[in-house]
Amino acid sequence: MKKIMAILAILVALIVFGTCVYAAGTVTVACAEIPGKDATWSTVTYTLTSHTDGSVSAVSSAALTCTGGGTLTDFILGKAIYQVVTVPGASVSSYTLTITDANSATPFAGLLASRSTTLSQSELPIVSSSSNAPGMWPVTSALSISATGMGSAKTATVQLVLVK
Repeated sequence: MKKIMAILAILVALIVFGTCVYAAGTVTVACAEIPGKDATWSTVTYTLTSHTDGSVSAVSSAALTCTGGGTLTDFILGKAIYQVVTVPGASVSSYTLTITDANSATPFAGLLASRSTTLSQSELPIVSSSSNAPGMWPVTSALSISATGMGSAKTATVQLVLVK
């Protein structure tokens, strides 16, 4: 009986302390369709909350559920990214945001580095890294989002605007 209690105590300690040690921030999403006259616009609003080390580890859209059900990947496939808007939370440090597709390509070619600590900012996708030409980026796979340098346990909002 003492061995079982000792094993249970060790398992509980690993679960509690393991969660604290290996936590890497959280990501939640809200998805919305906005019908237009000539196109259907969509928004994906990410809420990023950093770990104590200031980071949010990469999270795939396949692992996130939209409001109303279904994966985020199902919601975004077949659409095109029109722009991204970043909104810093209270006391957020200047942070770097990364959005990549399944091939590790990024629609923003480094434009999401050094986000403002006080102002909302928007960026258009870059369709050619050689010319930095802005344009819409077709979503053909899952997207992942991550952040670094946010500060300990800080929250920021990222809105992805898509069109179909």
